[in-house]
Amino acid sequence: MNSHNYSREDFDRMMQVYLELPKDIEVLTAKLSAADPFIRLASVMKMRELNDPQVMDALLAAFDDESENVRSMVALALVPYAEQGSLPSILGHLANDPSTMVRCMSAVAAGLTHTNAAMDALSQALLDSDPTVRSTACGQFADNNDKRALGRIYDLHRDSEEIVRSQAAVTLIRLGVVDDIVMDMMINDPSMGVRREIVEELLRLDVADPRIVEVIERMMNEPADTEHDGDKVRTKEIILTCKSRNTGKAGEMLCNSVEAVKTPLTELLAKAHKLVGKSRSKR
Repeated sequence: MNSHNYSREDFDRMMQVYLELPKDIEVLTAKLSAADPFIRLASVMKMRELNDPQVMDALLAAFDDESENVRSMVALALVPYAEQGSLPSILGHLANDPSTMVRCMSAVAAGLTHTNAAMDALSQALLDSDPTVRSTACGQFADNNDKRALGRIYDLHRDSEEIVRSQAAVTLIRLGVVDDIVMDMMINDPSMGVRREIVEELLRLDVADPRIVEVIERMMNEPADTEHDGDKVRTKEIILTCKSRNTGKAGEMLCNSVEAVKTPLTELLAKAHKLVGKSRSKR
């Protein structure tokens, strides 16, 4: 079952199964052996809600499921039981699972545990062969305000993939590192998408620098290299169902493409001019 081929009908069917399942550990454990991967996935999702250590053994067994969607959900469901012994399994899948999606979700799960062992494993994941995993692992250091892997994060600014370079720059900025390397990336990175991400992050933090104005003005006169460089971007949601650490709300397992609208360059330019003007008036 390939997650990236899920249709809205598939998602609706899985959610219907999920809603019909009882919050009963014995029933849910039995459903983990169902032939239908939607039933297995829905069972793990329901177990995630129970927040009961009694489900840990069943979840650990489900980490060997043939479906990458099930294994991805298991990684997130095991987060509350890190201190009870689930962390080694999460970190094992972060390092060795053949699925990029599972390694990404294991990276998210590792970051959510806030443990030294997890952060050390995420440092290793910065070297993963897949750029999505490298990018996801990098973001966990920003989320945890953890600087232990700064050297490797710096190295990612030369990564061949723009999603990795972009996340590396954003992570450095969020860790309080706005230095020559970050500014050089903003000015000279070959991808407009990377330069734009850096500009947006700096402006989010109200950084006043005339170079930001110059970069935005240059971008406004450049043709977009890819669909990612325009004011709209298509992306993949692969977070599945997990509770946001900020809002506590449950997200959806929805892997279809969705469209998000970026802040127009004209608005970014106006903010950059405003910040620079304020900075000069204080001198």
